[in-house]
Amino acid sequence: MVDILLVDVWGGEHLYPPLSLGYLASIARNNGFSVSILEPNSIENFDIKIFKKILEEEDPTFCGFSGYTMEISNAYRMIDIVKEVSSKCITLLGGPHPTAIGMETFDENKNIDIIFFGEGEESFNDFLKNFNKPQKVKGIAFRHNGKKIKTEPRPFIEDLDSIPYPARDLFSTNYKGDTMYEKRPVGILISSRGCPFNCNFCNKAVFGYKFRQRSVQNVMGEIDEMINVYGMNEIFFIEDNFGLNESWVKEFCKEYKRRFDKPWRCLMRVNAVSLDTLKMMENAGCHTISIGVESGSEKVLKWIDKGLTKQQLREGFKIIRKTGLNIEGFFIIGHRIDTKKTIMETIEFAKELNPDFPRFFIFSPYPGSRVFDELPEKEKYKYWLKGIEPKLRSTKPISICKLSPEELVELWHRAYEEFYTNPKYLLRNVIPHFIREPFNRLCYKKLVNWVGAGVFRMHRVLYRE
Repeated sequence: MVDILLVDVWGGEHLYPPLSLGYLASIARNNGFSVSILEPNSIENFDIKIFKKILEEEDPTFCGFSGYTMEISNAYRMIDIVKEVSSKCITLLGGPHPTAIGMETFDENKNIDIIFFGEGEESFNDFLKNFNKPQKVKGIAFRHNGKKIKTEPRPFIEDLDSIPYPARDLFSTNYKGDTMYEKRPVGILISSRGCPFNCNFCNKAVFGYKFRQRSVQNVMGEIDEMINVYGMNEIFFIEDNFGLNESWVKEFCKEYKRRFDKPWRCLMRVNAVSLDTLKMMENAGCHTISIGVESGSEKVLKWIDKGLTKQQLREGFKIIRKTGLNIEGFFIIGHRIDTKKTIMETIEFAKELNPDFPRFFIFSPYPGSRVFDELPEKEKYKYWLKGIEPKLRSTKPISICKLSPEELVELWHRAYEEFYTNPKYLLRNVIPHFIREPFNRLCYKKLVNWVGAGVFRMHRVLYRE
């Protein structure tokens, strides 16, 4: 038996452990509750029968879920099953989807008892101290005598160092996270929250616009635990704006190089830091940075409100290329004003920038984003209630531009094929890397991508329409 069962939603592509649930598990322990984390995607042949059996064995008082729009249908199904097994179990839901949708979440599923809005750690901590008096807890909503009650909003957490490290001992080790560099396991963490930029496709409902940073020493303590207690072989910063505070990055690099010898990678804005800082990152063990390009059309970039032009992106890539860092480039097709012409501009721009690892995505309008808010009402709620697939293996996307879903999928495949059949990729990315570091795993990853997607068109096989 356990007091609190935290459930990672079944389905989708889960390459890494559920970090958000790890934070909540630590908070539960600090309050004297027994807690466990269920990770269906790490359990072989997981199904509803197994889930019901686990619920019966654990018999939790509280069962909590984190709701992402692309998986919300599955979250609702699992919440229904919790109530089917034990009507007395109190169901909790937090995360981006309910934070964006608000009180309407109760209408989407009648079996949700408590909703947590925004950053959940402080609200969860207060809830565990006052679960018999939920009206005292800021940042939540609950049902009482047939009514839906929302409490006072909770401000964003200013002191991120106050949040305990995730309870990594509760995570499964059976994850297939892309190592990029070393053998598994890969350890994920965040060093900051909030984004001051204004891209119209982004849901900032949880972390907001204000950038907040953990101290270098606090981050070092977590990395030390990840490497020396849990045996992580690679560190991956999964927040969007790792390099936003350049002085912090410099301090981090000095300390990381002094204490650790494990490779790491991060996501950052293309013009966030100087060449000197990029070289410090490389010297400290960083091997790859992920950059959001989004589009190769000036018109679309302006519409997105990215705050960057194609020339700025070119210049940023050029500076990064002066180091030995690899670049993972993110591109999106299917923006609301996209046409076949602008999508082809994006494909050509991807070939021009020539990132080491391109990632093409088909646009999805998530609640909490400005794009979603601007959609006609009849279009808004088609997406998650039908079940959004993170990959395109079984369903086609719903297009919000003038192209059909079928046309978007075809252009998605074409993007990979044209990129990898471009001689520039082989001549500038693959061959020089082999000459410079012939035994580096990244060399073989590039070669496999080039052969698979470019030569044998394996992308169409792996991601069948």
